[in-house]
Amino acid sequence: MTKRLKIIFSVLASKSRLEILKILSAKGGMTYTELKEASGFTPKRESGKFAYHLKKLVQQNLVVQNKQERKYMIAPLGRLVLSLAKQIEEESLVSSGRLYVRESSQKIEEFDTSKIVQSLIKEANVPVEVAQNIASEAESRIYKFQLAYLTSPLIREIVNSILLEQGMEQYWKKLSRLGIPVYDLELMLEDTSKEGEGFEDLVYRAAERIFSDYLVRSDLPTDLIDAHFNGEIHLPYPHNWMFKPDIVALDFTMLSESVSAQGGSNWNRFVSMVYGLSRETNSEVFIKVDSDYLKKVKGETFTLLHSLLPSTARSPLITIHLEDADEELIKEYRDYLFKIKKPKVVLSVKGNKIKDSIPLILVNNDYKTATGFKLSEEKGLEMGIISASVNLPHLANEAQNEESYFKVKVLLLKDILQDAIAQRNKLLNGRLLMGLLPSLKEIAVKHPSEYITSLVNLAGLRESMIMLNINQDEVTKKETELIELLQEKVGYPVSWIQDDSGERLAYLDSQKLGKKYNPQPYSLGLEVYEKNGFDAQEVRELNRHLKGGLRLSLGFHIDDKITYLYKEKEIKCKKCGWMNPVSLKNCRHCGFPLEISVKA
Repeated sequence: MTKRLKIIFSVLASKSRLEILKILSAKGGMTYTELKEASGFTPKRESGKFAYHLKKLVQQNLVVQNKQERKYMIAPLGRLVLSLAKQIEEESLVSSGRLYVRESSQKIEEFDTSKIVQSLIKEANVPVEVAQNIASEAESRIYKFQLAYLTSPLIREIVNSILLEQGMEQYWKKLSRLGIPVYDLELMLEDTSKEGEGFEDLVYRAAERIFSDYLVRSDLPTDLIDAHFNGEIHLPYPHNWMFKPDIVALDFTMLSESVSAQGGSNWNRFVSMVYGLSRETNSEVFIKVDSDYLKKVKGETFTLLHSLLPSTARSPLITIHLEDADEELIKEYRDYLFKIKKPKVVLSVKGNKIKDSIPLILVNNDYKTATGFKLSEEKGLEMGIISASVNLPHLANEAQNEESYFKVKVLLLKDILQDAIAQRNKLLNGRLLMGLLPSLKEIAVKHPSEYITSLVNLAGLRESMIMLNINQDEVTKKETELIELLQEKVGYPVSWIQDDSGERLAYLDSQKLGKKYNPQPYSLGLEVYEKNGFDAQEVRELNRHLKGGLRLSLGFHIDDKITYLYKEKEIKCKKCGWMNPVSLKNCRHCGFPLEISVKA
């Protein structure tokens, strides 16, 4: 080995120097100050360390300085060395016998033969000794093939092949895949019955598993899929990420004239539209409508709308926005809420005209949906898509709770987030044009892309501030700085609204951090149940900076210009376990008296 080659390898022995090369490779030319900050070195305490590492890289021609622009750039030799370092790392991983498995539950774990044994015993009742022999043979073949990219389905195929070769067809039947393993389908059957759900819910659950697998096996960029598996980001509603928008907002009054001109009934058209859109949206269908349309079925309007949903458990919210809700409609809505087990219809009203405390009333002062999506009042149709949710607590932990390095970690996701936006926009455009979303295609008379609003969502914004030990007085300032920085670099609106990322991301992080970590779902907006915990200035600042929207849930009514969902605290019924608003005297599922009955 030449002396120069030895020096280059000694340079790469430092994690800090490798990080500098990676940053320059990703971001291009940077000034000394920009590079120091991006590399996570604190301004004063570690200035000497940063200067030492940068000098080493420059001396070996891995980094060059453009003296005219006063910027540092990665040299061709630096790119080559970085590429070789990655290849060496991957090859050493394979040769050392360490393999990683991309599991169907969308996480990465190190390959473990004992899990094959457990699966054979648990799922197919294979005798222990037989299971160990099968697992040993499967392990031998996996290492023989020198597979660097393993998935759970691939391991299952190898095991099934061995079972068939050894004449164990009875076990193979239990382990073979029908889109999902037979064992998992049996568990779904049990869970569905326990939750009081029906067969339609079971079909939705099974379809979700199949289409989630389809997502990760598609032609999406590997970096994007790996970031989702690693828990750095979450692709919302992965089973429908490639097929449906998350939020559809429609001004039905804009369409009513054209409907009447065609000779159709406004009410019938409205019902048909709710039915169709509820099957073509992941999270929420928001419809602005004249209250006259809701008086066709006196006393049963909201119950009827609820009955149109594809499945109580799996359906999106239906938010009905009225500019002029009268007392009769509000009373009807309250009756609907208290007699339906799982209400999925939200009533949105402009201004605070609600005299009584009614849960799931959206007091809509700045035109948002119940999930928090900020609407454009000029558009008659808008499709909101959350291309990805950023796992902020995960990044804060990886940055070792250093604020400057945390920002670097967030910004290093820029390319992945932009990929997610571009890919999802392209896919949804294609689905609309091919007619896979017929109700949306019918009303999207222009090119579909004109109606799409792409967002980058935040998961665990408040938790990340706690992890970074931000002073309470500076939390709002730091949050808004991060929001503005991300919006500027990614080039799309940032939101802090409801999606399905909070529980999954918190669970993945809890597994990595161990038992000391409490896996509560990460925050997706603000929830405040006591007036003394409500900071109006904080909400206004977040509202102003979050161009994509802010979900705000309050346990009390306020007279302000912001939009919030009035949502009472809930208590569990001791008889059936159902969650009920605290203002109810009896469980709306089984009728059993609730221990606490508080008028909110």
